[in-house]
Amino acid sequence: MKKSILAAALLSCFASAGMAQSNVTIYGIVDASIVHNDNGGTEKSVWRLDSGRNAASRLGFRGAEDLGGGMKATFALENGFNVDDGTAANPARGFSRWSWVGLEGGFGAVRAGRQDSPMRTALNVIDPFANAGMAGSIDFFGYSETLGAVGTMERVNNQVTYILPSGLGGLNGSAAYVFGEAAGGTKPDSAWAFNVGYGNGPVAVQVAYSQQNGNPNGKLNDLIAGGTYDLGFLKLHAGYHKTEGKDGAGATTTDNNAYLVGLTVPLGDSLKLRGWYIKNSEDAATNADSQAAALSLTYALSKRTQLYTTAVFVDNDSTSTKAPIDNVAAGNAGANGRTIAFGVQHNF
Repeated sequence: MKKSILAAALLSCFASAGMAQSNVTIYGIVDASIVHNDNGGTEKSVWRLDSGRNAASRLGFRGAEDLGGGMKATFALENGFNVDDGTAANPARGFSRWSWVGLEGGFGAVRAGRQDSPMRTALNVIDPFANAGMAGSIDFFGYSETLGAVGTMERVNNQVTYILPSGLGGLNGSAAYVFGEAAGGTKPDSAWAFNVGYGNGPVAVQVAYSQQNGNPNGKLNDLIAGGTYDLGFLKLHAGYHKTEGKDGAGATTTDNNAYLVGLTVPLGDSLKLRGWYIKNSEDAATNADSQAAALSLTYALSKRTQLYTTAVFVDNDSTSTKAPIDNVAAGNAGANGRTIAFGVQHNF
């Protein structure tokens, strides 16, 4: 009897130790808002209940297992959904946002799967909205163009990423390769990218570069540079984005220069004001320039729940079709768009 009790106690200790070495966290965001949209095209003066206009609604799982020797295995699975009707944000993907697995240690981290590109990582630092919600700058700051089957500005499929370790005196960065998975070699439909940054005290800077390779030919190159300076009562944001595309014959198809200036203003413990102005200049097309502005006010009811109101304004030249919010009908060429949202966001 005593031996049975001792064996059970030992098994319980071993099980507890094993559980202590690994963990899985369930997390998410639920965001809903009342939105008025006028994209100057097919959607004029439309009122709707929308999802994710301050931050995309999502459900995620992340975990880590201690492998010993300072190394651990990590993973993340994250899917977006629409609060207004309960549908998946991207029905074609089981985990539309993240699905990666990797190893971390003193050397840094290596991850494989669908994940943020180094370009997006850099822009998250520069953008006052950290690329979240309807004012996320990725849809306005230059051309989020893809060449063939890949892209390098957003979340990317088939990507292997190396991330620098922490503790480098504020230095940070990553490098990534995207497998094109096209027949005929490794280059068609492939891409590579990197970002390097520095963040210490009030200063944060980022530089990122990427190249997409077409199938069978052509290239699309992107450069992002910018940063922030925190004065305490005011944080300043500035960025530059250059996009240059060439077809298989070497002719320029895209030549866009974009500029961003923004601010973040804490108004007490609970209230925060954010905004940016973006100018796009497209030299490879006629009358294709655009400019946009965004302004948002958030009020924290608690550490997890906040109210917000956000407005986005877009002004297009005669051949530009940028819309004030994504995933709705695009604006007509030359049309100007206006969108405003009033919502609530809860994190768990």
